[in-house]
Amino acid sequence: MTTINAQRQYLPGAVNFRAPLDLQVSPTPLRRGLVLGSCLSLALQHSFKNISTACPCDFILVNGLSLLEDPPHPIEAYDFQLLQIPLRALLNESEYFNLAYASLDAYQRAFDEACARLEMRLDMLLEYNKQHGLLSFVANFLVPQQHAGGRLLPRYDLRNPSYFVEQLNQHLGRTLQAYKNAYLLDIDQIASSIGRRYIQDDSILTWNHGSLSTNYVVPQDRERLEKLTAELGYPVLVGPQALAQSGYTDVHKLGDFLLAGMRAPRTVYALQIEVDPSHLHLVAGLDAGFASEVSMIG
Repeated sequence: MTTINAQRQYLPGAVNFRAPLDLQVSPTPLRRGLVLGSCLSLALQHSFKNISTACPCDFILVNGLSLLEDPPHPIEAYDFQLLQIPLRALLNESEYFNLAYASLDAYQRAFDEACARLEMRLDMLLEYNKQHGLLSFVANFLVPQQHAGGRLLPRYDLRNPSYFVEQLNQHLGRTLQAYKNAYLLDIDQIASSIGRRYIQDDSILTWNHGSLSTNYVVPQDRERLEKLTAELGYPVLVGPQALAQSGYTDVHKLGDFLLAGMRAPRTVYALQIEVDPSHLHLVAGLDAGFASEVSMIG
């Protein structure tokens, strides 16, 4: 059984696919963590409690350029901190979208300004690291999936949002090297492994929001003059176990599929589009116990 479990961690759908545990001698005990960031990182406060070595975590919302105050617990109580700088704080849509496309210099100036803001915010958020040497992980930015202006436009050009964010990530990596005990957390690469279209929100919001697709706009969607249809919305796909727990009877059987991380075909059903927000949360968060049962496709 141990051999089988060890092999499963290499399957694409496995939790430890990117970080196998072959060389782990014993679990790493974590006392408490600290997360600083925008709404993108808020969910991490709860996620740390669900890992194998459950770790309580505090969250500090990053708001403007206000100086950091004392955290909820003494610094000595934290084993690490995770920092997430909001992309929108570096480049507001009113700045980027008003640039003349023909002016390459304007886009270069916008990028240089974004880099300067990045350096300033990084230095501010690493205050606990500079003063107390607190182990720090800094998340990079989620690269937009494609250029909304057109796929035939120049790819490696600052006028392409994807390239703009890629260059910001490089600048963040270089800047971070000047700090001690601080490391880059490549969430952009993690998103790529999972599948960007399933989790990123740049297909429904401005690309500089740079966050995850969740159910926080469900109340607004319910007020639409024209209700969501299968062509406009994301179908919610579930397996037999999740279907049994959902209580839904109006479902459509799609057939048997061999899903990622599984060795035997699984019957997949499609729930009706108008579902309870709690079920949408399962799709967005892949809650424990449902990761192999629930998925979302466009």
